[in-house]
Amino acid sequence: MLNLAEVWSLRTDGSNPCRHVRKFKETKRKRYLSEAELRALGEALDEHEAEFPSAVTALRLLILTGCRLGEILLLQWTHVDLENSQLDLPDSKTGEKTVYLGTAAVRPSYPLADNPHVVVGGKAGDHLKDLQKPWRQIRASAGLEGVRIHDLRHTFGSAGVNDGMSLPIVGKLLGHTRPETTARYAHLADTPLRLAAERISDAIGGAILNGHRNGSDWSELGTRLRAAREEAGLSLTDVARKVAISEIDATQIEKGCDMTLGLLQRYANALGRKVEIGLGNAK
Repeated sequence: MLNLAEVWSLRTDGSNPCRHVRKFKETKRKRYLSEAELRALGEALDEHEAEFPSAVTALRLLILTGCRLGEILLLQWTHVDLENSQLDLPDSKTGEKTVYLGTAAVRPSYPLADNPHVVVGGKAGDHLKDLQKPWRQIRASAGLEGVRIHDLRHTFGSAGVNDGMSLPIVGKLLGHTRPETTARYAHLADTPLRLAAERISDAIGGAILNGHRNGSDWSELGTRLRAAREEAGLSLTDVARKVAISEIDATQIEKGCDMTLGLLQRYANALGRKVEIGLGNAK
């Protein structure tokens, strides 16, 4: 403000008393919701939808689009292009912006009203102003104390990186104009690389260490893992999602054969079972 006063010639140039004061270094929070937390949030949104219909609409759009809070609260129906599954925002923090909508974002039936805004407010023709009060109740029901509304945007970005998308693509989806803004997700980009490295390493190791494997041992291990899965009440799809390998072969899981050591270990971890893989030992 004092610098602006100098620009407007309301103060003498260089007279800002704060010009040598160092800014307080802020520690940026990194909070991403897990799959279980997202499921709990979904249930809480359903539970509170009758009480807070506009707030629930806003929160669903926030988590499913990665938009900023202001972009959703100010969203108007004239900005919504359902034919092309996108939002055409005339003005955002970074200027004009196109938000691409996935199927999940289009699927919900959003409340319609005689109002130009998608997230309607209490007054006719107005949009919802305060999302914090309903959010506090909803997050409490979901057991997400301390989670901020902005963390929903972080969760959207982290989901993209964890799915193997490049940082530039995720940054474009989030509307970032500077690469360093998206760099906060860089550590998450290691996940696909680690999985790829492990698959390659295990594939090579399977060939040069073939003498350490025994068909009956693999079969026994597969039987134990299958029993553990059934005991846990998990489907193969559930386990595949937990293992986070999209190329996972259900037949291989059931048979427990032709699987890399790392894949078997990850499968066992998803079931919450301790598995020691050496010369065919499993617990």
